Amino acid sequence: MLQGSLINAHAHASKKKMEVDTITNRGSIITENGIAIFFDSITNIDLSVTEHLMLDYALMKVTENIPGKLDAKLEELDKARQVTFTVNEYMEDRGLKDKKYAREQIIKTVTSLFEQTVSGEEKVIVREDGKKPKPKTVKYDMRILDKKSDTSTIIDKGVVSFSFTLDMAKYLNQVYITQYHKGLLQINGKVNPHSYYLARKLSLHFNMNIGKKNENRIGD
Repeated sequence: MLQGSLINAHAHASKKKMEVDTITNRGSIITENGIAIFFDSITNIDLSVTEHLMLDYALMKVTENIPGKLDAKLEELDKARQVTFTVNEYMEDRGLKDKKYAREQIIKTVTSLFEQTVSGEEKVIVREDGKKPKPKTVKYDMRILDKKSDTSTIIDKGVVSFSFTLDMAKYLNQVYITQYHKGLLQINGKVNPHSYYLARKLSLHFNMNIGKKNENRIGD
């Protein structure tokens, strides 16, 4: 799964940390590492474990399409940013049995993601003026998904479809790919909401320390 600091910051965002403008009904969260998440409106914001899992799931799907080459053309990225899967596929991967609940879950979490923008700096690999690729700190300010005015079109005849923004696709084309254990998708956030955050942290730690003595543990 493609991931970076902006994605990881979103995975730990919660309503408890949100500041709300009561006049505009907009919200914002500033994380410990300075990454900001802005909300057009807080009315449909979810930010539950289920939403974080939906973003992970969408990233897993789009990772299959993103070229992963620094000279990728905009046309390639524009085509690659589309996310499509069936409700049945989602239910199987998430371990869900109730189709009505699954549909409600999909619409609620994707609608919430429609309202969000992430902003911050991240060191990524770039190629400038035909030179060799090199790390560079880049400032990002981008919506996560292309917003649909009619949320009923998120699911059509059992098929779920939405798109990451083109800016998000450009970002994903520059970040690293990491292993993501599909077992995380089976976590029920209502039963134990802390399991997801711990499991995701352990997964990222493992990927950053593959081959090292501490790859399977945090601390001594």
